[in-house]
Amino acid sequence: MKPKNQTFRHNLLTILALGLVPASLYSLDQPWRERIMDDGTTTVRWTIGETEHSFKPEKSRLMKLTAETVHRGSLNDVLAVFTNVEQHNQLVMDRRTKFLKKISENEWKVYYHNQFPWPLTDQEIVAIMKIEKFPSEKKARVEITALTEPDYSEVKEAVKNKDYSAVFEIQETGESELKIKLVSNCLPPVRAPEWILNRTYHTIPHRIVSKLKKFSTKTDP
Repeated sequence: MKPKNQTFRHNLLTILALGLVPASLYSLDQPWRERIMDDGTTTVRWTIGETEHSFKPEKSRLMKLTAETVHRGSLNDVLAVFTNVEQHNQLVMDRRTKFLKKISENEWKVYYHNQFPWPLTDQEIVAIMKIEKFPSEKKARVEITALTEPDYSEVKEAVKNKDYSAVFEIQETGESELKIKLVSNCLPPVRAPEWILNRTYHTIPHRIVSKLKKFSTKTDP
């Protein structure tokens, strides 16, 4: 059984996480904050704004988040984590994931079910994941964007999040050396006070890029 403080922290992060939206909906209200983590190898930046979105009538808090980190590994191993859609639930807490359809050699339709603790309502996302490779520049880009008219559902009562969007950029900087950048905007399912957002939100992109590095690192047999 988890200690009470650990359970509270987990539930708080679950409530505040997920619900990423396009940058075009973002209005900047606060200065950027920054935190250096992992012995200086990861930089997380965030700021708070407001937005209108497709599944709530009122304006909501919106946090713009970025995480940049360095990683010893290969570009192909990082991309392999994304193409293994069933592993996406390892990157973000309380998410069920499913591969729906291969559209082309670099595009897939995927399903996410974001599970929130009561009394919040779960969210469903049907998204297109697109992977672009730029061999001459030794980099790749992964975009995950929700369909505005989702055509798949497993939970009738769940909110259909049509605003989800996240972008990962992976750049080779040397032999077995990479720079990974995540850019996302997060819509909390509740309108939390700014002090809670500022104390907790930087952990979300940090956790995602840390897990991405972990699952793309090959270990010796």
